[in-house]
Order: sequence, then structure tokens, then C-alpha cells
Amino acid sequence: MRIYHGSKEIIYQPLYGKGKLNNDYGQGFYCTPHIELAKEWGCGEDYDGYANIYELDVSHLKQLYLIDISQLQRLECGERKLENVSLKTALKLARALGINVEQLSC
Repeated sequence: MRIYHGSKEIIYQPLYGKGKLNNDYGQGFYCTPHIELAKEWGCGEDYDGYANIYELDVSHLKQLYLIDISQLQRLECGERKLENVSLKTALKLARALGINVEQLSC
């Protein structure tokens, strides 16, 4: 799988802990399957940037393809059904269950 990371510098090896502390989902290394989005993230109003390209082997990962958030909100965990949970909570649960959330549209 080809993924992209927008940055004002070339990043040969992604490193956890180098990102901004105030990102939406915490300090991480954010990637996208869309090169145009990476280009947008990589450039500021007063500087140019890069769309770094990475090849990710996902053959050993479990994947869950979602059409909309309601599918994840209805995810059953044992006997308990989840309803009206936030996207952040639903994604945490999916990760805890070992599910790679590949595609999500709201």
C-alpha cells in the first residue's frame, strides 16, 4: 500500500514523537493514501513542502473497511452493543481489538 506524508522537509524514516503535540489524535506520524492531501499538509502559506512517499506492507494486518461511521458505532463487543459513541472512542476500540481502520467516511 502506498501512503503519503506531507511535511516541510524530506523524511526518509518516520519517527514517532517528532510530531506536534496538539494534533487531533495526539503526537503521531500522520499519513494518507491521497497524494493531493499530503501536498496540502506539506505546504504552508509562506513555504513549500514535500509529499513523502512510503510503501507499507499490509499483508499481515487485519483490516476493516467501513462505509460510514455508523458501522463502527454498531460494532459489537461481546454481549454489549455500542451506540452513539464518538468517532475517537470508536477508533480507540477498533485499534484495541486489533482492527486496522483503513477507510472511513463520515
